Amino acid sequence: MLKPHGVRYGSDRGWVSKTTEIVSLILSIIALVLVSFAVLSFIPVERLFDWRGIMIVLVGTAGSTLFQYKIQIWLHTFSLFAGSLVRQSDLENDFAMNQLDTAILNDATLAEIRNASELNGDIINDASFMQQNGLLNEEIEEYLVAKLDEELSRRRSCVEMVENAARIAPALGLFGTVLGLVGVLRSLSTPDQIGPAMSLALMTTVYGAGLASVILNPIAGRLSSQNGQFEDSYGAILSKIRILLLREERKTSAKDIHPPLSATGTE
Repeated sequence: MLKPHGVRYGSDRGWVSKTTEIVSLILSIIALVLVSFAVLSFIPVERLFDWRGIMIVLVGTAGSTLFQYKIQIWLHTFSLFAGSLVRQSDLENDFAMNQLDTAILNDATLAEIRNASELNGDIINDASFMQQNGLLNEEIEEYLVAKLDEELSRRRSCVEMVENAARIAPALGLFGTVLGLVGVLRSLSTPDQIGPAMSLALMTTVYGAGLASVILNPIAGRLSSQNGQFEDSYGAILSKIRILLLREERKTSAKDIHPPLSATGTE
């Protein structure tokens, strides 16, 4: 059996990518902890809480995005973000790429990788199932590309939702600031009410800016980066599947042109 040898141009680069990803995640967590420590060393925790500001910014942002997007997009966004932290999709893609590389080098078929009995969303399984059921290569490729575009569209909707939320949160913070300042002006004759009104004016700005800068924008950037990696990896998988499909097509054509000797000798 033929085995890959010599320069391994894929595995080392993948190892470096995984290592740098872990280091980046650790450094980002440390940075957030340092920022939180700096804020808490300046302002006590109890003074950072203003329930009216939280309602205006957090609940307002959630309500606005829910009005624009279906709940399924919310759930898919949480799923993608959690998956990006554990890198489960990278492990699955690496396994699929290794299987396809081995099949290409060893002159194997898709059926030998996945003995598929139904469509289940796995790209190799679906390609094998459709090939076993006699679909043309063009039909198989068109189906797989359409499924890939469908998933990319869902992923982009998730990024778009988070980016919209990052724009809405500071706007609601400014809205709360204006309300607080109006409350300050109305409370000039009652000094006891100036403090709560000023708290609302300032804390809504803090909540809006903090939510957008520290949480939503980093999540949107991470999901966008993951989408690019997803598109690249599945494009590579699709190219390797195309190689196996074309190889099987050539073998079938060769058999049709040059039938076995036992078959020609009986005529």
